[in-house]
Amino acid sequence: MKKYISCIIVVILVLAVAPDVTGQSVNERDIAGVVGLRIAPGAAQAGAAEAFSAVPNDIFALYYNPAGAIEAGRYSAGIMHHEWIEDIRSEYVAGLWRPDKVAVGVSLLYNSVGDIERRDQPTTEPISYFDAQDFAAGLSGSFYIGPDFSVGATLKLIYQKIDIESGTAIGFDLGGYYRFIENLEVGLAVANLGSKMKIENYEADLPTVIRAGGAYTWKTLRAGLAIVTPTDDETHFHIGAENTISDILTLRAGYATGYDIKDLAFGFGVRHDFVSVDYAYTPIEADLGDSHRFSLTFSWR
Repeated sequence: MKKYISCIIVVILVLAVAPDVTGQSVNERDIAGVVGLRIAPGAAQAGAAEAFSAVPNDIFALYYNPAGAIEAGRYSAGIMHHEWIEDIRSEYVAGLWRPDKVAVGVSLLYNSVGDIERRDQPTTEPISYFDAQDFAAGLSGSFYIGPDFSVGATLKLIYQKIDIESGTAIGFDLGGYYRFIENLEVGLAVANLGSKMKIENYEADLPTVIRAGGAYTWKTLRAGLAIVTPTDDETHFHIGAENTISDILTLRAGYATGYDIKDLAFGFGVRHDFVSVDYAYTPIEADLGDSHRFSLTFSWR
């Protein structure tokens, strides 16, 4: 009973502070840099509009909530390719080993965008073109501190290059994961804490974000809710569900609030033995081009 009361208190506190973690209005907050850190990997998560992002249980937990990575399996590996708006490309690769009650993981997130127009005044044709890249290399650890409760952390080296200028920063993520009752799990994570990104005269905070939420499983159906609060934007609510058919095919859908160019998401996954192939589709408004994520996961439990 004490565990249940404690979890209820934690959830209430999270819901109370999530709408305004800084005490400032959105317009008063500085816009964070390193935009690539906001582009989440994992087609399985994206297909349900990231509704399970607070309680992930596969290799992509290394990005969303490192505490959930310990649920991914004894050995796990994953790769992702993401076709994003305006020719932005994202790649992600990760591996994890769980010898016992401790899991250790490594990950690399890479983003690139090319053919950015350079202009010093309004003209028909740009003066030239340049590109931009960023990557985040992470080392993660998670462990059980009870039969149903795990915590985790990730240390990240972040690099960003814009045209010929570049800079580095150090960031870290913290998370907790708790199986509330047999079919209900809750989680809380804070991502991208750390130093500022400095490139020449440019300086910006990392895009810190808080994720809180849970998921409930009933037979083959899993439904989730996540509350996502960036420090430089308003709070977003993500709801979604997935249903597994014949232990092979999983169908997913979800909805997210508060974003200017997206809300719905759809996806599916096919699993055979220790291999999963997942796809997610997110329609993007304003004629920017839709989002397509593909991921391949290997997991030995």
